[in-house]
Amino acid sequence: MGSEPLDWPIRLRIAVDAALGLCYMHHSCSPPIIHRDVKSSNILLDSDFRAQIADFGLARMLFRHGQGEPESMSAIAGTFGYIAPEYAVWARANEKSDVYSFGVVLLELATGKKACSTCDGCNGLVEWAWHHLLEGKDLVVAIDEELREEAAYLNEITRVQPGAQLHCDGAFS
Repeated sequence: MGSEPLDWPIRLRIAVDAALGLCYMHHSCSPPIIHRDVKSSNILLDSDFRAQIADFGLARMLFRHGQGEPESMSAIAGTFGYIAPEYAVWARANEKSDVYSFGVVLLELATGKKACSTCDGCNGLVEWAWHHLLEGKDLVVAIDEELREEAAYLNEITRVQPGAQLHCDGAFS
């Protein structure tokens, strides 16, 4: 594929397809499958930009101890910039760990920045987004420049702010 930037409808389709894949793994499989390495490079696109989740090398089936806490994994798995803070601290992966990582992918889709890129002195995209929101900066400034030019979709794109804020809240506090 060329270096042409993806427009908003294609980025949205990628996000929805990947979300449906995660939903299937977490809610339709028994026991649930936890990917543990959800990241943009593990979301493959076909020639129509339909997304599929790939690379299940770190995936685990989620067996729970009784009713409560997820099983502890023997070691942290995943990629820097996508790992949920609570997973990094407690080594307890569950569906929420994958959802956090998927939130980072959504930030990448909306901003055009990579998860591990250092922006404005921050150590990664999540920290950058967190500081961006704390400073009360306009969300439109954070959106990929290529998308800002698509005025017809700008309102739709900015509706992700509450989700982005929930994703970033507490990540560095």
